[in-house]
Amino acid sequence: MQVFHFEQVSSTQDLAKEYLKNNPNGIAAAFVADSQTNGYGKQGRDFYSPAKTGMYFSIALPKFDLDSAKAGLMTPFIAVKIVEVLQKLFPNKSFKLKWVNDIYLNQRKIAGILVEKVAVGLVVGFGINLTTTKFPKAIAKKAGSIDQSFDREKLEQFLIKNVLFAVQNYDQIDFLDEYRKLSCVIGRQVSLHQGQKRYAGLVVNIDDQGCLLVDIQHRLLHFSSGEIDKVDLEK
Repeated sequence: MQVFHFEQVSSTQDLAKEYLKNNPNGIAAAFVADSQTNGYGKQGRDFYSPAKTGMYFSIALPKFDLDSAKAGLMTPFIAVKIVEVLQKLFPNKSFKLKWVNDIYLNQRKIAGILVEKVAVGLVVGFGINLTTTKFPKAIAKKAGSIDQSFDREKLEQFLIKNVLFAVQNYDQIDFLDEYRKLSCVIGRQVSLHQGQKRYAGLVVNIDDQGCLLVDIQHRLLHFSSGEIDKVDLEK
């Protein structure tokens, strides 16, 4: 696999998409940047990507055949495999997962995952706050970083390897018990939205398709998509 490094880009996701457009029959490629001027995450929201304090990746996979019946398992498995790397390299930290694509440390988001299916393949993006200390006001109370020295080359190598493994095996390996153990939302009251609809309830579990099971006024609802806005961590 080719790996391209940049000091600064607009967005690694955009670079990966452009690569797929120009190389529809090519090999997989990874785009790694020290900073992004227009990085984005889920629903197109800005992903703060300042210089020299994080790592921002996108992996382009030409002609990737996504199993629609099991597509909901890919992001959770990627999250588990990223935490596996982080836990190995930062053993004194305790990382958690917020359904479905966020990695947390000390109740703050330190990493996010974005999987995008495009006409000519698949793009998997992930960004990690490593030593970031200052954040925009809008996310200052929610975002955090690992804040520890690290071997950048080793971290990059392990992350790319594990993410590729997850993408290639998401539909074959039973990993959901580990995902549930890492979850910071199971057993918690949450508020979430799906499109324009908003909900509040108790997260009961995550099912075998990766769906969130929420008890809302004694009715068990299944969410295959959506976003958790708030988690009650006091209980």
